[in-house]
Amino acid sequence: MSVYKVTLAGTFLGRDVDNVLGIVAEEDLSHSLLDVIAGQVATNWFGAVMSQLHNEYKLTEVTVQDLIDPTLAGSATSSAEGELSGALLPTFACAKVDWHTAKRGRAYRGRTGLCGLLEDDTDSLTPNNLKAARQTALQNAIDSFLVDMEDSFSALDPAPSMAVVSQVLAGAPRVPPIGTPIVSATVASELGTRRGRM
Repeated sequence: MSVYKVTLAGTFLGRDVDNVLGIVAEEDLSHSLLDVIAGQVATNWFGAVMSQLHNEYKLTEVTVQDLIDPTLAGSATSSAEGELSGALLPTFACAKVDWHTAKRGRAYRGRTGLCGLLEDDTDSLTPNNLKAARQTALQNAIDSFLVDMEDSFSALDPAPSMAVVSQVLAGAPRVPPIGTPIVSATVASELGTRRGRM
């Protein structure tokens, strides 16, 4: 099985913001197919998710890279930006998205964060939580993204799948990395943080 890292590179208020996902395929994917997949991810992320985020969040590029042979990669540039406006939460605040697979254990689940949230997205009684309506809207956006990716991938040969990728085992690099298809995702009610790490 071939395993690929998908990086959704963007900016938010002048800071670099990356979301990293994964893809698995039964066979190796060609360079030209990786370019196609990068374009599909960019299109579907814009179509499903960006409408739920502030217009200060901009998606600039999507790259898809083979984790065994990093020279095998594809990319697509983007000028997509979020569609909401209004007062922002602090730049480090994000909505937590948990990615689920059919297997149990830490190596089989992933998490990313959606930045570009509004002050009005949180509940005044519990300011660290999303309002129920916003949580539902973000959940619907992520669900739509997964469905759109499945539809896009079904036309490809070989057809890949969105995946959680594990590159570490007991604190050491996992060689080769393992990828497990995503079966669902959950947007948490409690906010997360995206703080830069040294």
